[in-house]
Amino acid sequence: MISSASKSTPSKIKLSYFPFHGRVEPIRMLLLHKGVEFEDDHVDLMGWIGGSELKQEAEYGQLPILEYGEKKYVQSVAIMRFLARQFGYYPLDDFEKQYEVDNVMDSFSDYNFGLIKAYTATEVKAKNEGLKSFFSTHSMTFFKSWDTRIKENGTGYAVGDSWTAADFSILAITHTMYTHSHWNHMYDNLLDSYTTLKDYTETRIADFGDKLSSRPEIPVN
Repeated sequence: MISSASKSTPSKIKLSYFPFHGRVEPIRMLLLHKGVEFEDDHVDLMGWIGGSELKQEAEYGQLPILEYGEKKYVQSVAIMRFLARQFGYYPLDDFEKQYEVDNVMDSFSDYNFGLIKAYTATEVKAKNEGLKSFFSTHSMTFFKSWDTRIKENGTGYAVGDSWTAADFSILAITHTMYTHSHWNHMYDNLLDSYTTLKDYTETRIADFGDKLSSRPEIPVN
């Protein structure tokens, strides 16, 4: 059984993060898929580094921050799980499926950590070598796992037989990396080796209609 929203949706929902996809893209995708109106607040990176008022007020001094009604929430995975429970994308009473959804959400975080580590290297040689290793080894490890998971589940979804937070976590990687102009030339044909994952991505993204394609392109990641 998948949970549904227990309370009415507040009139004010604001998601604050840098103008990247990064850790909040699964959250954005969830809200867009559900048709929830929200303010996608892009925080100026240099202002944040300089110690902006928002940074000083933020719990843990980190983004993202979700303003949901009168309350503020932090930590991307906790926000994702909170919204998934609110809007029916998280198993309600099946502990095994809860584990499977959490497994994929955590794998998204691990994937991004590998990318950030490579991409933020200060020396050009180190960055090039890091990105080469990332795309040839790191990415393939996760693609293989997600491809196998979807194939064995056999429903066209990552967990169970309907949309869950796990799907947004996978698609935040596979859709972004193959459609964003900054990344798609780096990925080249990597996904072609994982036909189930590739077909799944194309099918599930089609469910969004033009909700993703009509957004202004976010600059880098």
